[in-house]
Amino acid sequence: MKKTQILLATLASVALVGIVTAQMGGTRPSWLQIGDLAVKRTNTATVSARLTSTNGQALAGYRVEFYAQYPSYSQQIGVAYTNNSGVASISFRPANYNINAGSYRWAAQFSGNGAWGASIPSAKLTVTN
Repeated sequence: MKKTQILLATLASVALVGIVTAQMGGTRPSWLQIGDLAVKRTNTATVSARLTSTNGQALAGYRVEFYAQYPSYSQQIGVAYTNNSGVASISFRPANYNINAGSYRWAAQFSGNGAWGASIPSAKLTVTN
């Protein structure tokens, strides 16, 4: 089962407008919320994902992995743990990962555990010069 809603936000040099996706599994389903990301290749952006239960309860202390996605593979760009608000954040500078200007996808992954199901949404990543 998959549910979707729109997430709108703006962060310093990053524009977020995107999809919120929940993947079911484990004992209870989780929501991992991310949005589309636009960043200049040489700028550093804060990239965030928010992990909650399906009723909106923040899930603190969980590992979230962040990936840049290409047509044939994914590259990990960071790992963070959720805070008391359920937010995990990393600093991301595309040039540090040899990512050139273009359109890609990015993803955040919560692998789940015995209590919470996994959630792996992806969104658009636009890198400009």
